[in-house]
Amino acid sequence: MPPEEVCETPRPLQTFQARDHHIAHNLAQQLGYVLLFRERDKYDLHQRGWVYWCLTREFTLKLLRCFQDLREASEFTMEERIIINDLVNKKWIQKMNEGDKTYYYHLHPDTANMLSRQLARLLEQTQLAQNQVA
Repeated sequence: MPPEEVCETPRPLQTFQARDHHIAHNLAQQLGYVLLFRERDKYDLHQRGWVYWCLTREFTLKLLRCFQDLREASEFTMEERIIINDLVNKKWIQKMNEGDKTYYYHLHPDTANMLSRQLARLLEQTQLAQNQVA
């Protein structure tokens, strides 16, 4: 099966579908993105497909800061808030409304661990590429 049929091309802060999660992770890593599982493909009758969020490095760092601190919603763009609200619905991050401000906090430890591992791999890959150029 050609790779185009196995995995869509990831775009930043968008969802994409993949039938093989290894190919999806490798492709996203080559493009400099971090993957976050969203859901199983609802329209695949055999449940072979996954839907992922494609996160940028900057947004991943913002999410990881929510692991320890309160972060105001105004720090995030509208596209990022859509992803965060999906995480709130899954209880992977907490949301607090206080007056007219919204805060995000307490990123789930498993999610934080997975994101930090992927980010570390991306940074390692970038350093290797820079060393090869120099």
